[in-house]
Order: sequence, then C-alpha cells, then structure tokens
Amino acid sequence: MILIRSRLGFVVASLAVAFICWAVVYLPPYEKIVYENSPVLSSKETYFRDTGYKGTKDIKRLYSGEEVKSNKQNVILEIDGAKLEKTGIYQCISQSNQLGDVETSRIKVFFKRTVKSYGQYYIATLDSGEKIPVFIDDSLVPIKKNTIVQLPIGNWNMTTVDFSQYVVDNFFDNCFLDCASGFATGPEMQDFRFMEKMAVLVIIVVMVVFLGIVLGINIGNSRK
Repeated sequence: MILIRSRLGFVVASLAVAFICWAVVYLPPYEKIVYENSPVLSSKETYFRDTGYKGTKDIKRLYSGEEVKSNKQNVILEIDGAKLEKTGIYQCISQSNQLGDVETSRIKVFFKRTVKSYGQYYIATLDSGEKIPVFIDDSLVPIKKNTIVQLPIGNWNMTTVDFSQYVVDNFFDNCFLDCASGFATGPEMQDFRFMEKMAVLVIIVVMVVFLGIVLGINIGNSRK
C-alpha cells in the first residue's frame, strides 16, 4: 500500500514540477518586454532593421491610398484601433524572415507562440476610406478601440493568403503591409530565443535531479 502511494505521489510531483516549469518559462509576456525595450529606429537606421520595430517621427506615416501608392517601404500606419478588423488568420514567422504555416485556431496559436513568433492579419480602414491588409504581431502591440495605435514600421510584402472574403484595395497585387516579421527575426528576439532555450535546458536538468531525489525517496520508503 505504501508503494502505491509513493508511485502516485511521484507521478503527481512530476506533473506539478513539469507544469510549473512550463508556466515559468512560457506564460509571462517576455516577448512583449523585449519589444518594449527594443530600439526606436530612425529612417536612417531602418537600412539594417525595419519591419516590426518602433519608429521615430521622421518615418513616413500612412493615412490614405495615395500615400500607400507612393510609399512602399519603411512606413508607419497610425490608425484608430476601431478601424483594425481582425481576420483570425495567423501566420508563423520563421527565423529565415519568411512567413510559414497559416493557422486559424487561436488556441493552437496561443501554445505555438511559446516557441515561435506569429502575426495576425488585420484589415485596416484608412482615413481616406480604403482598406488594406496589415500583418501585426498583436501579442506585442496592444490594439484598443477608440485609441490611436501607432503600428511598428511596415513594408509591403507578397502573400498567398486569400482575402477574397474581405473588401480590400489592392494597391500592389497580392501584397500586405508587413509590420511584424523583421523584429521577430531581429537580434533582440534571437537573443531572447537563445536565453529561452538555455532556461529550458537548465530547468530540465533541475527537474531530472529533483525527480531523481523523489524517486530515490519513494524506493527507499517502499523497502521499509
């Protein structure tokens, strides 16, 4: 009877430690903290890093379709959060700065975001009335209605995502305003992902040692 209790306690302890470790590493908004402490780029600095970073006032702002057509690179969209419509279409941003698998399940994205960067496509209504698709990592950038949102620096990029169910203005064929991918693969996030992996490694070692001690105690109790 003592042995059964010991095994049950070992299983419970293992699951509890595993959950606590997972929660400590992945649940806090570490990525958001990294973003908030990332550099604010000027137009000159965007030569090396651009999309997804915060930008200074000297970077061109977009408010109308005419400005969209004449400014394709390194722009910032300032818009009321109420004019950003969620599509529920997410896409993974790989370390090669390429967009990967498309996902529509918020639950899956929630868990996948613990190890990968994901952005969501929004439909933005400009002040002039035109609608454009915008790619935003909304886990980093808070989007609130009736609040002017300054999105990160964006560039126009090609996409294979189908926006036919939405009314959009195709200023550039099959393109969207990418306001996420550069930061997701930038040095700040690369350093964070490295530290994250090291933290996981350390936690695994601690878990193995802890569970080994618990198992040893259980075996010792079972022999009494």
